[in-house]
Amino acid sequence: MPAVATITLTIPSPIMAVGRSDPIVAVIRDSAGHTITGLTVAWSSSDATVVSVDSTGKVTALAPGSANVMAHAGSTDALLTIDVAPASTPFLHRPFEGTYALVNPVDHDLPLGFADDNGVQVESNGEHLRFEQGHEGYDWGLPQGTPVLAADEGVVNFAGTETPFACPLLNGRVVAAMIVNVVHQAPTGELFATEYVHLSRIDVAVGDTVKTGQQVGLSGTTGCSTGPHLHFQVARQLFTRDGSKAGVIADPYGWTGQQDDPWLLSQHGAVSSYLWLPGEAPEGLLSLGAFGPEHPSGNVMNAQSTPVDIERFKPSLYLPKARK
Repeated sequence: MPAVATITLTIPSPIMAVGRSDPIVAVIRDSAGHTITGLTVAWSSSDATVVSVDSTGKVTALAPGSANVMAHAGSTDALLTIDVAPASTPFLHRPFEGTYALVNPVDHDLPLGFADDNGVQVESNGEHLRFEQGHEGYDWGLPQGTPVLAADEGVVNFAGTETPFACPLLNGRVVAAMIVNVVHQAPTGELFATEYVHLSRIDVAVGDTVKTGQQVGLSGTTGCSTGPHLHFQVARQLFTRDGSKAGVIADPYGWTGQQDDPWLLSQHGAVSSYLWLPGEAPEGLLSLGAFGPEHPSGNVMNAQSTPVDIERFKPSLYLPKARK
């Protein structure tokens, strides 16, 4: 049996939700790069209260935190870091009163705004759609001037006009949306941020503590928008490889697809959990032309909202935290 030179470990996602189990695949090679089979791999975890691993390399996420899974074969070791995100508890309320058409969902493929150009859009149930690729949130067809409400109590982290940029959907016209960003502390203690985009008026200021259901502004069509609507998106705080914490886009409707969530598998991705309290989730069918006469051509592809700026979430970690 040749000597072991390297062990390569792979897992579907290095970020796991509490309760999830995944197999680690170990590929063992000799110094010439040839695969070695038939060797027994010994597995261990640096913190078995966070991540457990059995004799086959199957990993189970047990508690929020970070742990290293080690593999040993021959005289060689390998290490894989697993981050476990807290299990989310529903806490969000509807950000508006009434029922309006849903005109654009989150893209679970790569919700990276205009940076996503691979032509794939995946809904939360795993269905492939022909809507807006790269979309970071949900667009609801609120008419101009409709009250927009805080989805939970929290602290206003941003309230104002974003940095102007050239909007591809408006032939490169330079625009800037009016935005409110609110940071919330979920029942688990984890921080989330909700963002309300394309407003026509802002009714709060940075540092304000807002109550659930408080009006934060009025819907509109400012920024990279072709008709009045509300773009609503959620970011969650996650452990990152450099030890810092940052806001990463998450789908408040969770993931119900049969296959693994492609956003979870991405190096940029996050665990998406259902975050709506009972009876609070906005309901609506994807609808072409929901913006009415103010929306040219009635094509949802024109409903692109502003690219997310997840950097806005980081300073919120140092603001006073809203308590339940």
